[in-house]
Amino acid sequence: MKPPLSVLIANANGAPEISACLAALEKQAVQRRVEVIVVEPTDSEMSQKIRRQFAWVQLVLTDRNCSIPQMLVAGLAQCEGEIVAVLEDHEIVLPGWCEAVLDAHRLYPEAVAIAGPIDNGCVDRVIDWATFFCEYCKFMSPIQAGETDFLPGHNVTYKRRGLDAGQHTAMANGFWDHTLHPDLRRRGFQFRMEPVLKVLHKKQIGFFEFVEQRFLYSRYFAGSRTRNWGLLFRIGYALTCFALPMILLGRILACGFAKGSFQKELLRSTPFLLVFTLVWAFGEMAGSLLGRGSSLALIR
Repeated sequence: MKPPLSVLIANANGAPEISACLAALEKQAVQRRVEVIVVEPTDSEMSQKIRRQFAWVQLVLTDRNCSIPQMLVAGLAQCEGEIVAVLEDHEIVLPGWCEAVLDAHRLYPEAVAIAGPIDNGCVDRVIDWATFFCEYCKFMSPIQAGETDFLPGHNVTYKRRGLDAGQHTAMANGFWDHTLHPDLRRRGFQFRMEPVLKVLHKKQIGFFEFVEQRFLYSRYFAGSRTRNWGLLFRIGYALTCFALPMILLGRILACGFAKGSFQKELLRSTPFLLVFTLVWAFGEMAGSLLGRGSSLALIR
Protein backbone atom coordinates (compact mmCIF):
# COMPACT_ATOMS: atom_id res chain seq x y z
CA MET A 1 0.00 0.00 0.00
CA LYS A 2 1.17 3.52 -0.74
CA PRO A 3 1.88 5.68 2.32
CA PRO A 4 -0.71 8.40 3.09
CA LEU A 5 2.03 11.00 3.53
CA SER A 6 5.60 11.46 2.32
CA VAL A 7 7.92 13.81 4.22
CA LEU A 8 10.77 15.16 2.09
CA ILE A 9 13.89 16.67 3.67
CA ALA A 10 17.01 17.97 1.92
CA ASN A 11 20.00 17.79 4.28
CA ALA A 12 22.29 19.84 2.09
CA ASN A 13 25.20 20.08 4.53
CA GLY A 14 24.93 16.62 6.01
CA ALA A 15 24.37 18.59 9.23
CA PRO A 16 23.73 16.92 12.61
CA GLU A 17 20.55 18.94 13.29
CA ILE A 18 18.65 16.42 11.22
CA SER A 19 18.92 13.87 14.04
CA ALA A 20 16.55 15.96 16.19
CA CYS A 21 14.27 16.47 13.17
CA LEU A 22 14.01 12.72 12.54
CA ALA A 23 13.66 11.86 16.22
CA ALA A 24 10.63 14.15 16.42
CA LEU A 25 9.12 12.44 13.36
CA GLU A 26 9.92 8.84 14.31
CA LYS A 27 6.93 7.83 16.45
CA GLN A 28 4.43 9.56 14.16
CA ALA A 29 6.01 8.14 11.02
CA VAL A 30 6.04 4.56 12.26
CA GLN A 31 2.49 4.69 13.66
CA ARG A 32 0.96 6.36 10.61
CA ARG A 33 3.05 4.54 7.95
CA VAL A 34 4.50 7.86 6.88
CA GLU A 35 7.28 7.72 4.31
CA VAL A 36 10.27 9.89 5.26
CA ILE A 37 12.80 10.60 2.53
CA VAL A 38 16.07 12.34 3.32
CA VAL A 39 18.22 13.60 0.46
CA GLU A 40 21.89 13.69 1.44
CA PRO A 41 25.22 14.41 -0.25
CA THR A 42 26.84 11.16 -1.36
CA ASP A 43 28.87 9.38 1.34
CA SER A 44 28.45 12.08 3.98
CA GLU A 45 29.18 11.00 7.54
CA MET A 46 25.61 11.88 8.45
CA SER A 47 24.16 9.48 5.89
CA GLN A 48 25.95 6.61 7.63
CA LYS A 49 24.57 7.73 10.99
CA ILE A 50 21.04 7.96 9.60
CA ARG A 51 21.29 4.41 8.28
CA ARG A 52 22.31 3.18 11.73
CA GLN A 53 20.02 5.29 13.91
CA PHE A 54 16.94 5.73 11.71
CA ALA A 55 16.63 2.57 9.66
CA TRP A 56 13.02 3.47 8.74
CA VAL A 57 14.21 6.50 6.75
CA GLN A 58 14.69 6.23 3.00
CA LEU A 59 17.94 7.86 1.87
CA VAL A 60 18.44 9.40 -1.55
CA LEU A 61 22.08 10.28 -2.26
CA THR A 62 23.01 13.12 -4.60
CA ASP A 63 26.13 14.88 -5.80
CA ARG A 64 27.69 17.23 -3.28
CA ASN A 65 27.34 20.13 -5.72
CA CYS A 66 23.55 19.79 -6.03
CA SER A 67 21.50 22.79 -4.96
CA ILE A 68 18.69 22.38 -2.43
CA PRO A 69 16.00 22.59 -5.16
CA GLN A 70 17.80 19.91 -7.17
CA MET A 71 17.94 17.72 -4.07
CA LEU A 72 14.21 18.18 -3.46
CA VAL A 73 13.34 17.26 -7.04
CA ALA A 74 15.55 14.14 -6.76
CA GLY A 75 13.74 13.17 -3.56
CA LEU A 76 10.33 13.95 -5.00
CA ALA A 77 10.92 11.33 -7.71
CA GLN A 78 11.00 8.71 -4.93
CA CYS A 79 7.96 9.93 -2.97
CA GLU A 80 4.90 7.66 -3.16
CA GLY A 81 2.45 9.51 -0.88
CA GLU A 82 -0.59 11.37 -2.18
CA ILE A 83 0.42 14.15 0.22
CA VAL A 84 4.04 15.38 0.19
CA ALA A 85 5.40 17.57 2.98
CA VAL A 86 8.65 19.53 2.66
CA LEU A 87 10.64 20.24 5.81
CA GLU A 88 14.06 21.73 6.42
CA ASP A 89 16.64 19.55 8.13
CA HIS A 90 16.53 21.57 11.36
CA GLU A 91 12.75 21.81 11.77
CA ILE A 92 11.11 20.02 14.69
CA VAL A 93 7.53 18.85 14.22
CA LEU A 94 5.21 18.82 17.24
CA PRO A 95 3.29 15.74 18.43
CA GLY A 96 0.36 15.01 16.12
CA TRP A 97 1.80 17.00 13.21
CA CYS A 98 1.51 14.18 10.66
CA GLU A 99 -2.10 13.50 11.64
CA ALA A 100 -2.87 17.23 11.44
CA VAL A 101 -1.42 17.36 7.90
CA LEU A 102 -3.64 14.52 6.74
CA ASP A 103 -6.70 16.00 8.46
CA ALA A 104 -6.10 19.41 6.85
CA HIS A 105 -5.93 17.93 3.37
CA ARG A 106 -9.10 15.92 3.99
CA LEU A 107 -10.95 18.99 5.27
CA TYR A 108 -9.81 21.22 2.39
CA PRO A 109 -9.74 19.08 -0.76
CA GLU A 110 -9.65 22.19 -2.95
CA ALA A 111 -6.36 23.45 -1.41
CA VAL A 112 -3.38 22.08 -3.31
CA ALA A 113 -0.83 23.38 -0.78
CA ILE A 114 -1.27 23.87 2.97
CA ALA A 115 1.43 25.34 5.19
CA GLY A 116 1.87 26.07 8.87
CA PRO A 117 3.68 28.58 11.05
CA ILE A 118 7.41 28.41 11.77
CA ASP A 119 8.35 29.39 15.32
CA ASN A 120 11.76 29.93 16.90
CA GLY A 121 13.23 26.96 18.74
CA CYS A 122 16.59 28.65 19.55
CA VAL A 123 15.80 31.33 22.10
CA ASP A 124 18.96 31.81 24.20
CA ARG A 125 21.05 34.11 21.95
CA VAL A 126 20.18 37.46 20.39
CA ILE A 127 21.84 36.41 17.12
CA ASP A 128 19.47 33.43 16.86
CA TRP A 129 16.45 35.68 17.33
CA ALA A 130 17.82 38.12 14.75
CA THR A 131 18.36 35.47 12.09
CA PHE A 132 14.92 34.04 12.84
CA PHE A 133 13.17 37.41 12.53
CA CYS A 134 15.06 38.16 9.31
CA GLU A 135 13.92 34.94 7.64
CA TYR A 136 10.67 33.85 9.25
CA CYS A 137 8.94 36.81 10.91
CA LYS A 138 6.11 36.77 8.37
CA PHE A 139 5.33 33.12 9.06
CA MET A 140 5.75 32.97 12.85
CA SER A 141 2.77 32.47 15.13
CA PRO A 142 0.14 33.70 15.37
CA ILE A 143 -1.14 33.24 11.86
CA GLN A 144 -4.73 33.28 10.67
CA ALA A 145 -6.24 30.10 9.27
CA GLY A 146 -7.56 30.46 5.76
CA GLU A 147 -6.71 31.03 2.12
CA THR A 148 -3.51 32.84 1.27
CA ASP A 149 -1.54 33.96 -1.76
CA PHE A 150 1.87 33.36 -0.17
CA LEU A 151 3.47 30.33 1.45
CA PRO A 152 6.90 29.80 3.03
CA GLY A 153 9.48 27.74 1.19
CA HIS A 154 9.19 24.88 3.68
CA ASN A 155 6.80 23.46 6.25
CA VAL A 156 4.54 23.25 3.22
CA THR A 157 2.44 20.19 2.38
CA TYR A 158 1.22 19.49 -1.15
CA LYS A 159 -1.37 17.35 -2.79
CA ARG A 160 0.33 15.23 -5.39
CA ARG A 161 -1.63 16.79 -8.25
CA GLY A 162 -0.06 20.16 -7.47
CA LEU A 163 3.47 18.84 -7.62
CA ASP A 164 2.73 16.83 -10.76
CA ALA A 165 1.39 20.03 -12.35
CA GLY A 166 4.67 21.81 -11.65
CA GLN A 167 7.45 22.01 -14.17
CA HIS A 168 10.20 19.92 -12.59
CA THR A 169 12.94 21.62 -14.60
CA ALA A 170 11.89 24.99 -13.20
CA MET A 171 11.51 23.48 -9.72
CA ALA A 172 15.12 22.26 -9.85
CA ASN A 173 16.38 25.70 -10.87
CA GLY A 174 14.98 27.77 -8.04
CA PHE A 175 13.47 27.67 -4.58
CA TRP A 176 9.88 26.53 -4.74
CA ASP A 177 8.41 29.66 -3.15
CA HIS A 178 9.79 31.55 -6.19
CA THR A 179 9.19 28.95 -8.91
CA LEU A 180 6.54 26.36 -8.03
CA HIS A 181 4.24 28.53 -5.92
CA PRO A 182 3.76 31.39 -8.42
CA ASP A 183 3.20 28.84 -11.19
CA LEU A 184 0.49 27.06 -9.17
CA ARG A 185 -1.21 30.36 -8.35
CA ARG A 186 -1.24 31.34 -12.04
CA ARG A 187 -2.96 28.02 -12.76
CA GLY A 188 -5.68 28.86 -10.25
CA PHE A 189 -4.72 26.45 -7.44
CA GLN A 190 -5.69 27.38 -3.89
CA PHE A 191 -3.27 27.77 -0.95
CA ARG A 192 -4.05 27.70 2.79
CA MET A 193 -2.31 28.44 6.07
CA GLU A 194 -3.23 26.30 9.09
CA PRO A 195 -1.93 27.19 12.60
CA VAL A 196 -2.05 23.55 13.77
CA LEU A 197 0.78 22.62 11.38
CA LYS A 198 3.38 24.49 13.46
CA VAL A 199 7.05 23.49 13.49
CA LEU A 200 10.04 24.83 15.42
CA HIS A 201 13.06 26.28 13.63
CA LYS A 202 15.95 24.94 15.68
CA LYS A 203 19.30 25.85 14.17
CA GLN A 204 22.08 28.03 15.51
CA ILE A 205 23.98 29.89 12.84
CA GLY A 206 26.95 32.18 13.26
CA PHE A 207 26.91 35.86 12.31
CA PHE A 208 29.29 35.61 9.36
CA GLU A 209 27.72 32.43 8.06
CA PHE A 210 24.29 34.04 8.07
CA VAL A 211 25.63 37.18 6.37
CA GLU A 212 27.13 35.02 3.61
CA GLN A 213 23.91 33.06 3.16
CA ARG A 214 21.78 36.22 3.21
CA PHE A 215 23.93 37.72 0.45
CA LEU A 216 23.77 34.55 -1.67
CA TYR A 217 20.00 34.23 -1.33
CA SER A 218 19.43 37.91 -2.16
CA ARG A 219 21.72 37.68 -5.20
CA TYR A 220 19.88 34.55 -6.33
CA PHE A 221 16.50 36.26 -5.87
CA ALA A 222 17.35 39.45 -7.76
CA GLY A 223 19.36 37.62 -10.43
CA SER A 224 16.39 35.33 -11.11
CA ARG A 225 13.93 38.21 -11.12
CA THR A 226 15.89 40.38 -13.55
CA ARG A 227 17.55 37.73 -15.73
CA ASN A 228 15.50 38.63 -18.81
CA TRP A 229 15.57 42.40 -18.30
CA GLY A 230 17.55 44.84 -20.41
CA LEU A 231 20.64 46.56 -19.02
CA LEU A 232 18.93 49.88 -18.26
CA PHE A 233 16.15 48.18 -16.32
CA ARG A 234 18.69 46.16 -14.33
CA ILE A 235 20.64 49.32 -13.51
CA GLY A 236 17.39 50.95 -12.42
CA TYR A 237 16.65 47.99 -10.17
CA ALA A 238 20.13 48.20 -8.67
CA LEU A 239 19.66 51.90 -7.86
CA THR A 240 16.41 51.19 -6.00
CA CYS A 241 18.35 48.81 -3.75
CA PHE A 242 19.80 51.82 -1.89
CA ALA A 243 16.37 52.25 -0.31
CA LEU A 244 15.97 48.57 0.57
CA PRO A 245 17.59 48.47 4.04
CA MET A 246 15.12 50.90 5.60
CA ILE A 247 12.18 49.35 3.74
CA LEU A 248 13.11 45.80 4.76
CA LEU A 249 13.93 46.72 8.35
CA GLY A 250 10.64 48.59 8.61
CA ARG A 251 8.73 45.58 7.30
CA ILE A 252 10.39 43.18 9.75
CA LEU A 253 9.78 45.47 12.74
CA ALA A 254 6.18 46.19 11.73
CA CYS A 255 5.50 42.48 11.24
CA GLY A 256 7.17 41.53 14.52
CA PHE A 257 5.31 44.11 16.57
CA ALA A 258 2.02 43.19 14.89
CA LYS A 259 2.49 39.60 16.07
CA GLY A 260 2.30 40.88 19.65
CA SER A 261 4.93 38.58 21.15
CA PHE A 262 8.72 38.53 21.67
CA GLN A 263 8.89 42.31 21.27
CA LYS A 264 11.85 42.63 23.65
CA GLU A 265 13.75 40.08 21.57
CA LEU A 266 12.84 41.97 18.41
CA LEU A 267 14.18 45.27 19.78
CA ARG A 268 17.41 43.63 20.95
CA SER A 269 17.79 42.10 17.48
CA THR A 270 17.51 45.44 15.65
CA PRO A 271 21.28 46.15 15.29
CA PHE A 272 21.78 42.72 13.74
CA LEU A 273 18.73 43.19 11.54
CA LEU A 274 20.13 46.47 10.22
CA VAL A 275 23.33 44.70 9.16
CA PHE A 276 21.37 41.84 7.62
CA THR A 277 19.16 44.20 5.59
CA LEU A 278 22.23 46.09 4.34
CA VAL A 279 23.69 42.78 3.15
CA TRP A 280 20.29 41.85 1.70
CA ALA A 281 20.27 45.07 -0.36
CA PHE A 282 23.87 44.58 -1.49
CA GLY A 283 23.03 41.03 -2.59
CA GLU A 284 20.07 42.21 -4.64
CA MET A 285 22.21 44.91 -6.22
CA ALA A 286 24.83 42.33 -7.18
CA GLY A 287 22.20 39.95 -8.55
CA SER A 288 20.55 42.59 -10.69
CA LEU A 289 23.85 43.79 -12.20
CA LEU A 290 25.88 40.57 -12.36
CA GLY A 291 23.22 37.87 -12.45
CA ARG A 292 22.82 35.14 -9.87
CA GLY A 293 26.06 33.36 -10.83
CA SER A 294 26.57 30.19 -8.77
CA SER A 295 24.64 31.51 -5.77
CA LEU A 296 21.85 28.91 -5.95
CA ALA A 297 24.28 26.00 -5.55
CA LEU A 298 26.00 27.69 -2.58
CA ILE A 299 22.86 28.38 -0.55
CA ARG A 300 22.59 26.07 2.43
